[in-house]
Parts: sequence; C-alpha cells; structure tokens
Amino acid sequence: MPMTPISMPFMHHTIAGTKNTPSFVDWFSQPYYRLPGFGDVERGDAVVFNFPEGDTIVIDMENPSYYQWVRQTPGGVKTIVDKKRVGVGGGRMLPIQGIRTRPLDKRENYIKRCVAVSGETVEVRDGDLFVNNELQPLASTGQMKYVIETKTSLNKTLVKDQYDINPGEVEEGGNRQYRLPIQEGMKDEFGKLPFIAQMIPDLAPKQKTTITAALQIFPNDTAYDWSVDNFGPLWVPKAGEKIDLTLANLPLYRRAIHVYENNSLEVRDGKILINGSEATSYTFKQNYYWMMGDNRHGSQDSRFWGFVPEDHVVGKAVFIWMSADPENGGFPMGIRWKRLFSGVD
Repeated sequence: MPMTPISMPFMHHTIAGTKNTPSFVDWFSQPYYRLPGFGDVERGDAVVFNFPEGDTIVIDMENPSYYQWVRQTPGGVKTIVDKKRVGVGGGRMLPIQGIRTRPLDKRENYIKRCVAVSGETVEVRDGDLFVNNELQPLASTGQMKYVIETKTSLNKTLVKDQYDINPGEVEEGGNRQYRLPIQEGMKDEFGKLPFIAQMIPDLAPKQKTTITAALQIFPNDTAYDWSVDNFGPLWVPKAGEKIDLTLANLPLYRRAIHVYENNSLEVRDGKILINGSEATSYTFKQNYYWMMGDNRHGSQDSRFWGFVPEDHVVGKAVFIWMSADPENGGFPMGIRWKRLFSGVD
C-alpha cells in the first residue's frame, strides 16, 4: 500500500521535465502495510524493489549512492553537507547542489534477480555463484566480462550486429587487447571467431590492496577483502532467526539492524549496544534477499550495498513495456521493438 499517498500520478519521485523537483509531499504518510500477494519472492525471480541505499541522495549525482560518496569523500558527511563537495579520487573535489532524503516508497526503483532468499548462504568464487554451497550456473543470456586478445583490430560493428555488444561497452587495453561483456550462451561461439587469439574471464581477486577498493564492496569495511568475483560466504537474514553478534560480523548486519529495523546501535568500550543495552545476539524482524544482475560485471547490486529488506520489495517483473538502445539514439529512435511487451524470465 502507498506509504506516501499524496503525490502526482505516474511520477515516481520527480516531476517530469524537472531535474530534482519532488513529485510528492512527505508531511503526510502511512505506515508500511502489504496486502496478501500472489506468492513469495523465490530464488531466480526478477524483482522490482526500492533501492535500499536511496534514503538519501546527492542531487543530480545519484550514482554512486550517497553512502558511497560519504565513504570516498575526505571529511565524509561534514564535507558533503557543509561544503557541498564530494570527492572523486586523486584529491579532486566536485561541487554539488546538496542532498535530499526520500521516503521508503519513493526511492529509486531497481530491478535485479533474486539469487538467494532469507536464510540462505551466498558466495561467489572466481565469478561462479554458489548458494548453500551449490553452484548456480549463469543463465545463457547472462553476461560476464572477458579479456580478449585479437589477431587483428576488433570489428565493433560485427560485435554489435551479431552479439549485441554496444561499442561503448568495449574497453580497449592496447596491443589488440579488449575487455567486453559476452553472453554466457555465446562465449564458445565467440571464442572460435578467426580473429580471436585468446579469451579469458576478467575476474577480480580478493583485495586487501587499498582502502578505496574495500569501501566499494559490501560490507564496505576494510576488515573484509571481498570483490565482485570473490565474495562471501554470507548468510542472508531471516525473520525470527537469531545470530550471535560480534565485532567481527557487525559490519555485515549493522545497516539491517540500525536502519532497516529501526534500532539505535553503537559500539562503546568494545561492546555492542542495541537500544542502549549490551547485545551479544540479535533476532531479525523481517526477511531479506540478495539481488544480483544478470550482467555480472555491469551491475550495481547487492555486492556493493548489501541486503534488500522485504519491506523494500515492490513486486515481480513480468514483462518489458519499453526498451531503447542508447547507441542508436535512445528514445524514440532507438526503440528495441522486439523487446516491447516481451516476458521477463
């Protein structure tokens, strides 16, 4: 049910034609309530949900999230709020218009595939996804990035026409070396092309290298050396389940306990305090899900910002009503007519 009901119809959070004028008022709201659904979120579902880190945004600069801006900006919140600057690396700072908060149901809509439901354990090993220690093969339409060495220069028109790889996605590395995403079902065919000399997966190892690298991957803490291709194992919280809570695993569940389940949380003198009392365990109030994109190296998903709470779930994606190719002019010139009203696997 709508939590922020006074809003302009068909405009999710911003008035069409403006860059940052809200399409809703937040002085009246209703508590979270969900009507009985047609089913539960299951592993493999394509799910639409409100972006969990979207409660606060940097105006006109929503990617990366506000929290990632905080992590990578010297001075953090103080610099962003007081000086209206964000850090972009190398000591460089960019001016911003400011920040804005959004209620739960007016956060950006994301769509990703649920790869693990509450109570399951997720892990990524050298690009392969495991749930409860069982391999979950990537769908034939899923994509992984590969390092390609060619005998001649890469024909970008060919890869666009035959393999639907936009030229903008091709990264040139010199010496006839390229990085590009390839569909799982096409990788064998692609590797046999006469101009391909070598083709290897472009995998990110575990990384205890720089603070910046650690802060980009969930749980965004230097105590963890996870990467997009080597991640976990990580247990996904389940309503009613209790975990032992330690300083070691607190970074994994801090946001769920504090933000999503509305508890005060602090660490004082080496002890974890929840709502003012020392806590050595915690029982979760709602279910959570782990979402990943089918384009494994081109997806901002749970590997970067963590769990999706059940109260952020909007519904299941059923069909595609509009799709446009930015390489061919976007909307309306680049409409992908074959995808319109096609079903979502």
